[in-house]
Amino acid sequence: MGRPGSWSPGVGFCLWLLLLLSLALPTAGLLLWGWAENRRRMESLCGVWEAVLPRGHLVITRTGGYHTLTFYSPEGVCRRRERLRGNRSIHIGRGKGRTELWLSANGRSLLLVPGNAYRRIGPSQKKKSNLKHSTKNVGNEEIGGIVARRKREHAENGRLLAALERMQAEALLSAFCGSWIATEGTTSLLVRREAEGYGLLLCDNTHCYKSIVADLRAEGRGRRLLLEDGGEATLTPDGLLYCGRYGTFRTEEELLRQELQYEMDFALRSPSDEEPEA
Repeated sequence: MGRPGSWSPGVGFCLWLLLLLSLALPTAGLLLWGWAENRRRMESLCGVWEAVLPRGHLVITRTGGYHTLTFYSPEGVCRRRERLRGNRSIHIGRGKGRTELWLSANGRSLLLVPGNAYRRIGPSQKKKSNLKHSTKNVGNEEIGGIVARRKREHAENGRLLAALERMQAEALLSAFCGSWIATEGTTSLLVRREAEGYGLLLCDNTHCYKSIVADLRAEGRGRRLLLEDGGEATLTPDGLLYCGRYGTFRTEEELLRQELQYEMDFALRSPSDEEPEA
């Protein structure tokens, strides 16, 4: 036992232990609170998420002691699987490949930065544990909602594809519109787009003025025009227009360019190219 007024080894050890515990316990409490908070935030992300843009969906589940995020293609093929990590924010990947996960306040929307936006189509594990009715009924309701949503998307995609097909057909048939001159040079043809179908005006060019020979209506079908008299108008790859019994036509623009090129060649021809006089 030591002298009066001196510190004994037992007392010093106890004070040192108390000081250590006073520093370690708050630190351990903060670490445990952070770990529990990260786990709670990851649990809130668990479920099935559908991409806002048609790029598939993702599933967040708890596997063992950690959470995983799995990306699926629109066909349901697994693309890749990442482990969720969390410190100040939930994320996947590291370094330049790091992607942040941001959950909306209502828990129905998920944003990957950088990446796509997703909406929840399956309940999280926390919500599943708090449900009072059977899991089978929940699954049926979720499946019914997914089927109804898929039907709406299918109908919207059908309308979109139909509109795109009409636009493509109009773009192809727009090549018919314009002024055409018969290869024989006796008639001309004007093709114009109307409210319903196409109008064809056939004119006679043998006089000093044009005279109307026929005023026709046509309907677009694929890559051709069906005339009201039973004939059809088609375009060849070399730019010729076959218009039923009315003949074969070339664009007036092409003929004008050929005449202009001929005049320029004639004007630029040197005198030595001319034939000598007899």
